[in-house]
Amino acid sequence: MTYRGRNQKDWKRESVESKVLNFPDAMKLAEILDKYFPEDLQKADPEELVFSASPADFTKVTEFLSSDTKEEIVKYSGRRILKVVSNGLKINRVTEMVALYRGMTNG
Repeated sequence: MTYRGRNQKDWKRESVESKVLNFPDAMKLAEILDKYFPEDLQKADPEELVFSASPADFTKVTEFLSSDTKEEIVKYSGRRILKVVSNGLKINRVTEMVALYRGMTNG
């Protein structure tokens, strides 16, 4: 069975694995994302904010949240990149991560 020119085996291989970040990586990611979040974090929509990030920052976010190497990320489809970032933002509770980062750097 094919799906848009890919066989079913290739389609299944495109499953998404976002990683849970360790504390140092979480703070590095929060430093990147902080500039995209409003002062009132309750009004933040992490996906909307990250997808409005600069291409360089979006690439860094994808690298942080992906469980694959940089060489493998380059081969991702656009759909897979969006899934990795979206899932990674959720499992890492990015709004709380940015709040913690702000508390540590502004306190």
